[in-house]
Amino acid sequence: MFRSLMLQAFAAMLIAGCATSPAEYPDRPVAAPAPVMEPPPEPVPAAAPVAEVRETNPVQTIAAPAPAQVKSFILPADGVLLTQVYYATDRTRSGRTFSAKPADPAASLSYGSVVVSLPTKRVLGTVPLMPWYDESTSNKERKYVLLHPLRAMTAAQFFSNVSGATFSTPAKAAFIYIHGYNNSFDDAARRTGQIAVDLNLPVVPVMYSWPSTAKITGYGRDLKNANASITHLEAFFRDFAERSDAKQIFVIAHSMGNLVTTNALKSLFANRSDLSTKFTQVVLAAPDIDPDVFRKEIAPRFSELKMPVTIYSSRHDRALKASVAYHTRLRMTRLRLGHPDAIVGKIDGVDFVDASVLRTNFMGHDYVASNRAMLTDMAQMFKSGTRAKDRVGLFGEPMPVPERWRFP
Repeated sequence: MFRSLMLQAFAAMLIAGCATSPAEYPDRPVAAPAPVMEPPPEPVPAAAPVAEVRETNPVQTIAAPAPAQVKSFILPADGVLLTQVYYATDRTRSGRTFSAKPADPAASLSYGSVVVSLPTKRVLGTVPLMPWYDESTSNKERKYVLLHPLRAMTAAQFFSNVSGATFSTPAKAAFIYIHGYNNSFDDAARRTGQIAVDLNLPVVPVMYSWPSTAKITGYGRDLKNANASITHLEAFFRDFAERSDAKQIFVIAHSMGNLVTTNALKSLFANRSDLSTKFTQVVLAAPDIDPDVFRKEIAPRFSELKMPVTIYSSRHDRALKASVAYHTRLRMTRLRLGHPDAIVGKIDGVDFVDASVLRTNFMGHDYVASNRAMLTDMAQMFKSGTRAKDRVGLFGEPMPVPERWRFP
């Protein structure tokens, strides 16, 4: 029994995801940003509840009117880039942010936006955080990724603002980022802002944050909460496709976030296949899901709808190796879908891309957002809609009929 408990604790401690500990920032703005331009909410009645998700206002909402069109979602300031990230979450509001305590999903969704401040002199793919020992009060915004105070919205305000933002982009496009295990709300907001800047595309950044405990030892609880959030994310996907006015929706799921995302999309398309055309590209990065479940339950629905899906994997992903140890104890498969050897056969519309050569940090798990080659490949995919066989920088193997692609 002691050996089993030690194995579980060791596996959970290894699964680090791409998160880092959140830093404490003052509530005052870190720079003098240009005003965030948002359209006023439309005078329409609130939508009827879907999937038992109620529209609520956990804190005071925005009432001030704004100009009719968003000019830009990336705003330059002195030494920083300010990126407005829209959010939806089933976490519980706690003070200035959304807490991981209590860890269970809330009964309803909360909506809003947050401005993410990133230094202009930052290495692409990095999210430098303010350490606890840095007590200086000057130039923090030029050294670290910071968050401005949240702006809460009703669902009607949220979709009105997102509609205005997407209308200002050439392709009427938005991406939705779904984080993985061991991520706080603030972790996800900073990462979404970083991805938005580093993709360097006119695409509106949106994140969905499910209630991860943001603890290294919380893998089991995160797995429970991820499953509990599937219905909420399905409802959000449905609302976003119907109410955001986005013509193109790109989905980026990371790690355990793939469990929530794939099941939510499967359920959504089973009931509303007409919405599938709105979801232009789906990226499953380092997916911490069972490959057999994907092959039998998820992939057939995607293939039937000709859904363009890209799965990025790496054999150097230590977090997924620890996940394997956790699930092996439960007598489940020996590999996760995020390992190149877990390819489940050739599937129409699904590209398997081996990113093993893209080494990042010790855990090798956050390559989707922290590597230049990966970000370039995703940007190319989002911009032109090209599949792996036509994207510059990828090689097929085995040839002449490749089952997967790889970076050189």
